[in-house]
Amino acid sequence: MNTIDKITKKDLHTIAKGACIMASGGGGSYEITKYQIDKYFTDKDTVSVISPLDLKNDDWFACAACMFPPSAMTRDTDMITPVSNVLKSMENWCKVNSSDLEQFRDFKKFNYFHPLEIGASNTVLPIIALSKLNKELNKNIKIIDADTAGRSIPTLPLIVFAAYQKNKNISWFPNYVTSKTMDEESYYSGQFNLPDGSSLEDAFITLIMDQFDKCGGFSVFPMKGKTLHKHPSVYGTLNAAFQVGQIFEIEGMSREEKGNKIAEYFTNNGRKSKIIFKGTVSSINLEQGGTDNENIIINGIEDDEGNILELMVSNENIFAYKYKKGDLEKKIYILGPDSMCFIPLDEKIDAVDNSDLLNYFNCPNIKDIKVAILGITAPEVVYDIVTKNKNNILLENWSKEWSMLGYEGKKYIQPWLN
Repeated sequence: MNTIDKITKKDLHTIAKGACIMASGGGGSYEITKYQIDKYFTDKDTVSVISPLDLKNDDWFACAACMFPPSAMTRDTDMITPVSNVLKSMENWCKVNSSDLEQFRDFKKFNYFHPLEIGASNTVLPIIALSKLNKELNKNIKIIDADTAGRSIPTLPLIVFAAYQKNKNISWFPNYVTSKTMDEESYYSGQFNLPDGSSLEDAFITLIMDQFDKCGGFSVFPMKGKTLHKHPSVYGTLNAAFQVGQIFEIEGMSREEKGNKIAEYFTNNGRKSKIIFKGTVSSINLEQGGTDNENIIINGIEDDEGNILELMVSNENIFAYKYKKGDLEKKIYILGPDSMCFIPLDEKIDAVDNSDLLNYFNCPNIKDIKVAILGITAPEVVYDIVTKNKNNILLENWSKEWSMLGYEGKKYIQPWLN
């Protein structure tokens, strides 16, 4: 399989498929992302990619993403300009404050951009925004082949940088949140000096939902290469999405075979992976709000006949129970930060996030949606943090997500590997 150092439009479509699969059910609709690529990324557009290992100690970058509830995402939603706007705002703030704050004393500009998470929209839309910004400002900002979780996540405190808060150069402030462009070049923006990621995210969501028409760009963690080298994120995930997308596009191979080949790719690259369940989607229960909380029930087929997999979801698949009908107790089968990824077994259904799956499920012309669930272990850097760190804030934050969906365990376990 080819690796990637410069992203073209064709590559971006491939990355969207792979990122959607890797996202553990979240990260934004693949169907809408396809439309956004065709609308905003031309055949002549490209974005260069750099390995985080190639960053120099004094290279500056920032993390940014688009924030929106999945229920508000449509083909006509402008999810591009909020991200390009927030990168401009963060860069301007760092310049203005470079003489006053030691951390930014030698700041000149951002040469690089760090994705926040993996997902069809959350990987692709910032790339499109970066292309737009480069053309608008005559720049060549490159995207770093990394993200902060190795999957899609429902809340900021689950990113690896949340575990590094004792480092003075990794802080929730400065941050920025911006709207789409309104009249000519104007847009709304906000900034918050808050003590933790949860408080910051609540402030972002309130502003975006109440003032920004339910869609905004946000940026956090401006830092230098030397800080990233000392406190690494999840490296190589952009190329991983490209590899997974290429596998998914192979002709003459069944979807189950593709799922097994994707699992082999991850296993060979340090993340254990396998198809952990095959079944027919029997129900999707969705609550709409700032995030979409739902459960997805899948009735087993073939070797999983008689078993039920129940995915518990807050935007993304957070954990899953596996049990038999009539069992008095539901047993945990797989827990985030491990990933629970969809491989649709029907060739008529492309890569899906949970919102896409719901749309297919509600389509009267599509019956008996069969999927394979691909389990992927957490990336090494995340695994090491949640299993080896004392005073483990990242594990504590994951356990809060489990608890909100009904599982009160405090220990990260992996029964699906047995």
